Amino acid sequence: MPQFPLLELLSISKRYGTKAACQSVRLKLFAGEIHALIGDHGAGKSTLTRIIAGLERPDDGALCWEGIPVHL
Repeated sequence: MPQFPLLELLSISKRYGTKAACQSVRLKLFAGEIHALIGDHGAGKSTLTRIIAGLERPDDGALCWEGIPVHL
């Protein structure tokens, strides 16, 4: 049986007008792992977190939970 990531972000992009907050973000999170989002001011960390939480919708890309695409 293939082991899928618990959460996978596939080419997530989000724009506000002409400003790209996130561009083609790819991330795989497996159970038991610990991660940190680190970046400069304005790099899109909060936007990405809001997309994962379902508070924002990505303009492009997909989120998969245990290998199944989800729309929050």
